[in-house]
Amino acid sequence: MKLAALGLVALMAGAQAADDPRPPGRRAGIAGIAGFKTSSSITFVGAPDDPHRIDALYVFPDRARLTLRREGTSDRQIEYRFGERAYLLPPGTTKSTELVGDDRDVELRRRELRRAAMLWPDGFEWSGEGSVRTAPILRRTGDDPQHAIGTLHARLGDRGRPTRVEIRLPEGEPPEALEILGWREIGNRTWPAELRLIQHGETIWEERVETVRTANVLYVDSYFLPPDRKYLSPDESIRASRLRANTYRRHALPPGTSWEAALKREAELRRAAADELGGRRKLDAVPTFELRADGKPAAAILRLSEQANPPPEGWSTQAETQGISRILGGTAGIGPAVLDGLVDAVPPDRRAGTPFVRLYQEGKRVQVSIRVLAR
Repeated sequence: MKLAALGLVALMAGAQAADDPRPPGRRAGIAGIAGFKTSSSITFVGAPDDPHRIDALYVFPDRARLTLRREGTSDRQIEYRFGERAYLLPPGTTKSTELVGDDRDVELRRRELRRAAMLWPDGFEWSGEGSVRTAPILRRTGDDPQHAIGTLHARLGDRGRPTRVEIRLPEGEPPEALEILGWREIGNRTWPAELRLIQHGETIWEERVETVRTANVLYVDSYFLPPDRKYLSPDESIRASRLRANTYRRHALPPGTSWEAALKREAELRRAAADELGGRRKLDAVPTFELRADGKPAAAILRLSEQANPPPEGWSTQAETQGISRILGGTAGIGPAVLDGLVDAVPPDRRAGTPFVRLYQEGKRVQVSIRVLAR
């Protein structure tokens, strides 16, 4: 089975591996994009009649997930990068392996090699003259180059784009390289269209990049951890979501309103709205509140059970959007830390809307959400 070809290759470490791997840094865009997702067809040199696919997802600066699939089967192998941690989920199992020591640095170098080839020339501090450029491979963006775990070497072609990017270590031949055989324009960037993976001088596969996506690369931290290790993420309870379109009316609450008072006022407003609508339309049954920065209720939001176009007089309709949500055990847990965590999960090329909360099971289960909006 060829999935093993994507597995770990014993490469020499260029520096001592980190003993205490750091978690991911704050998300930060590169060249105006939050990350990218590519899908490619793979042809193994040793098995040209056994087609595979590879999907690569990067969220900058240090989250990545790479999935290799065998066409026509359920076989897949997934490699994860989560900050300085790296994991492998082999085919046919739900038990992942955390890569440690030198093996972890091998994986971090491989992820940085692909990022450098795909995002050229952005994301690295390239230097050099003529047809060669070099850049240190760092475990974390902003680290001292003296602590690099290897070096990237790029050989430039006639148009100043690389024809080959390879990993270099202090000794030995380059353990891995990507040759770039063609480019194409997508949006306002030029991306590699055809690649060749080489390990220890041997060609492993030919790759044709079929799709590249940079818009709405909205993935929460738990997506970059194997299913059996998601508890390691401090943001495990945060989820990307779709916030459905709705017709609503906002009623401001005085500053300092308690949750008890807010719920009482919401019930009063609900009764008045039901009388006003006269049975022509029904109200959504879930109490909903806009939140202040401190997590306290700022306004009661009444919603209709079904979207109305046009909305009744005094009501407004908002379209479906992407969102970021977190489930809590009650209103007591809503505070600045929770809201800041939601905002931090918003991609850098988007902005956060006003936070709101929906109260279920008489407030014993609440969903705090923000809308993800275009800048």
